[in-house]
Amino acid sequence: TMKCNAEIGHERRKAMPGSRVLLVDDETVFTKNMSKLLTYRGYKVIAVNSGDAAIRELEQADFDVIVLDLKMPGMDGITLLGEWGKKSPGTAGIVMSANAELDTAVHALKMGACDYITKPFNFDVLLITIENSLRKKDLERQLDDYRTNLEKKGKEQTDIINSMYVRSIDAMIKALEAK
Repeated sequence: TMKCNAEIGHERRKAMPGSRVLLVDDETVFTKNMSKLLTYRGYKVIAVNSGDAAIRELEQADFDVIVLDLKMPGMDGITLLGEWGKKSPGTAGIVMSANAELDTAVHALKMGACDYITKPFNFDVLLITIENSLRKKDLERQLDDYRTNLEKKGKEQTDIINSMYVRSIDAMIKALEAK
């Protein structure tokens, strides 16, 4: 399973404006309206009406967030989640559905989504959800960077200690040979 990444760090990302959003929903009127509103708020939005079109977009460009509907003809949202995780694991995922079943939400979260919202929703709920998902991703990336740097520092210190140990053994051998 894919994790919803986030970074712990010095700077909190001002999420939103400039972030690239892939909006995936088979309801054309919905995607047009949400796209206009998100663009007005400073996001760079690509809106598509199918899972297959979303995969093509994910292959061509990086996105900070993918907002997708679970129920679509052709490739449904759960299948798209699985594909998206392979092609773009650094992208925050938000799942939308008119179906408020807890099992569906849990399954989507296990598949790697950062959040789940039920339709219809207030636009501000979507904005807050996007912002929170971007923060989660940033925190996970920072945490991964921290772990990587910590492992590197640990190895460097171990190498220094080993080198000092070998030098001290060599010095003791030379002292014993001098006697």
